[in-house]
Amino acid sequence: MPNIYEKIGRQIREERKARVLSLEELAEKADLTPSFLGQIERGERKLSVATLEKLAIALHVSPCNLMKTETKKGFSWEDRIADLLRHQPLKHKVVVFKTLKYLFRILRGF
Repeated sequence: MPNIYEKIGRQIREERKARVLSLEELAEKADLTPSFLGQIERGERKLSVATLEKLAIALHVSPCNLMKTETKKGFSWEDRIADLLRHQPLKHKVVVFKTLKYLFRILRGF
């Protein structure tokens, strides 16, 4: 059974990937080394409350969200897309919207 640090590490990795951030990008935003962040994500290193807060700020989530250890089996596609877009600038959201609208028009032809 995974320990609490492995579960938190997996949650941090899920949040990072949901935001399409590389390990290096998140490490830089949280003022951590990529090596240390990788060890946290794998549950190999214990993280302090201060480090948890740095990661939460860098990911734009509550520290509590990083401590969730239940699985997201009911996480819908709409939720995943909304989560991905949530912290993007408006101009990126507009580009994504226009691109999706265009793709849906093409898909209707199939």
